[in-house]
Parts: sequence; C-alpha cells; structure tokens
Amino acid sequence: MKLKHFFVLAAALAVPFIFYILLKPNFIGFDSYYFLDFVCNNGNIDTQNLATQAIFSILPCNFAIIKTLQYFLALIALIGVVKTGELFYRNGWLAGLFVFLSPIWFWEFMKLENEVFAFPILVWAIYFLTKGLKKNKIKEKVIGIGLIFVAGAIWEGAVYYFVPYAFLTLLVSPILLVSLIVFQTRFFGNLTTNNMVYENMAFVGLIHLGVFLIAILGLFLDMVIAIPGLFWLIVTTMNAKFYFHVVPFLAIGTLLLYNHPNLNNLDKKYNKSIWKTVKLVLIITPFIFVFVFGYSVAFAQPPTIKQTSLINEFVQFQKQGFEVKNDWSYGYLVNFYGGKASAWGGGIWEQDYNSGIVLTWQDLNCELLNKANEIKLYDCN
Repeated sequence: MKLKHFFVLAAALAVPFIFYILLKPNFIGFDSYYFLDFVCNNGNIDTQNLATQAIFSILPCNFAIIKTLQYFLALIALIGVVKTGELFYRNGWLAGLFVFLSPIWFWEFMKLENEVFAFPILVWAIYFLTKGLKKNKIKEKVIGIGLIFVAGAIWEGAVYYFVPYAFLTLLVSPILLVSLIVFQTRFFGNLTTNNMVYENMAFVGLIHLGVFLIAILGLFLDMVIAIPGLFWLIVTTMNAKFYFHVVPFLAIGTLLLYNHPNLNNLDKKYNKSIWKTVKLVLIITPFIFVFVFGYSVAFAQPPTIKQTSLINEFVQFQKQGFEVKNDWSYGYLVNFYGGKASAWGGGIWEQDYNSGIVLTWQDLNCELLNKANEIKLYDCN
C-alpha cells in the first residue's frame, strides 16, 4: 500500500468519525452504556473476562478520547483488510475502500463494546491465515490462530472463527473440537435467531449489507476467501449481530470481481465501456457512503439526543420518589444516567405496566407524557 492510498483511506474513515465526535454528544447503541456505566460510574461488568475488565478499567470517562480511540481501532482493522487484499492483487488497497460499501464498518466501531477491541485482532488473524493458506506457510497459520485466541480473551465470539478455517487447515480442527467441548450448548445457542431483539433477528443483517451482497459472486473466485466468507454470510442470515464479520470477506470478494480478467475483457468484446463504468461507480460510491451514512450517524442512530433527554426525564421521576418501570432494552441507559433500572439486558424481561411511570416502546392505555422516536414515557398511575 502506497502512502497516498493510506491517507485516502484514513481520510475516508475520518469523515464519519468527525461527524460522530463533533455532532453526536453520546454513543451509538444502548449496549454501549453498559460499559460506559463501568467506565464513568464505577458500575459492574458482569463478566469473568479479565481482559475485558482490564481494557475498560483504564479507559477515561472522556467521550472525545474514547471516540478517537475507536477511530484508530477501525483504522488498524482497515489496514488489515488492505494487506489481505494485497495477497491477491497489487491494487489490494481498494479492498480497504470497498468496506465502505456498507456503513457497518464504522457503525460497529462506534459502539463501545468489548467486540470493538477484538475486531482489529480478528481482521489481522484473517490476513495471516489467508497468507499462510495461499503460500502454505505454517508460521503465518500459527500466528493467525494465535491472534484468534488473543481476540477470544477479549470477546468469546472469536471462537467462531475456528469453524471455517477448520475446513481449510488441519491445524484448526482439534482446536474447534476442544471449543465445542468447552462451550457446548452456548456455542450454538449464541448463533440462534431471537425475534425479541432486533440485532439477533434473522435476515436483518442482510438488509444492512445492502448493495454489498453483489460481492457474494466474488467470494467464489478463491476458496480461501469463499469458505470463511460464506460461513459468516450464513451466520449473518441467522443472526444479524454477526454481520460485521462478513464485511472483510465481501470487500475482498469485490476486489476479486474488480480485477477479474473476463470482466475486464467485456469492454473489448462489446466495444463499450461497460466494466470501466462499473469500476468507476465502485470507486466513487464508498466516498458517497461515508458522507451520507456518516452524517446520519450523528442524528439518526439511537440513542438520539431527544431519547437521552427522555431517559433523564424518567430518571428524575424516580429521584422524586415515583414508582418507575422500564423496558429491559433501556436499562443500561437508565443506570448510566443515574437511575436504577427495573429491567435490563440479561435481567428481568417481563413486567406489569399497570402502575407507575413507565418507559417503553409499547403502546399502553396510559397517559402519554412524552415521546422520542419509538421510546414512550407514560403515567400509568
């Protein structure tokens, strides 16, 4: 990758993060506030994962610093995609550009969760495993496997990376077998669809991938990319939470299509600039996406300013001595803003909303006090 290409990619990635830092005063995703409560309010992280605890214990409660750190984590992962692309073609830097064909790349890095710290490590694991498989080098394969273990110390979901690579190298097969024994039902349970939670619904992930799905054709052009890429595509179809993991493979698939000799010969065969035009669109579209979707991050992605204001209003009712109840999905936000949630993710889900001040997405037969998008504040006394 030439220095000019690095600066182009770094600048393109900076666009949505500038919107994010300057125009959005809070973070993306309700789950981010679970970790923010630990960082800023000395809340508890309910995990035995020492690496996760260590990472979040040293983070400062400074939103600008944390968001800048998220940018650099995304940039490190982006360089990993580029280096993987260069294993196939000299213009592999374009694979880094193609990740922006889906806003998932920067959206996921803007969430403050333990996965964010594991993602760059996993992308570089893909690089070393791809290099080791293409050039049949044991050293690179071992490094790639080792990086998956490191990422797994931060985010247990990294164990799923052993599944596709077990079909590509015997080095991974015994590791996958041990993982199945250790995690047992959790291994498959975390992949299943949950229609009560948006990010765990089936097919939702495909919607977020959007035009990027065209690159599925490119996956079939190289087995080393096809097997892990199709694996994550299947997982994404079952559970939207995992859609980020297919992005590096679709970016490489797009690169393979971009350089495919048969497609390059289209222009000669038909004496038209068909493929040249498509290539131009592929180059221009990512830059449009980082501006359009990057700007939307600042205003549209929950929680919005209006939603956090509603959460604070709910917390004030509690501080005044009112009986309050909230949907589990807003529990982390309530705790972060100084309240005591009646329900939260992984805790109580079902509640009786026949009394009290209620914060919910549901339509209740109570007095509506305020509303912010789908979040409603009711007086059910």
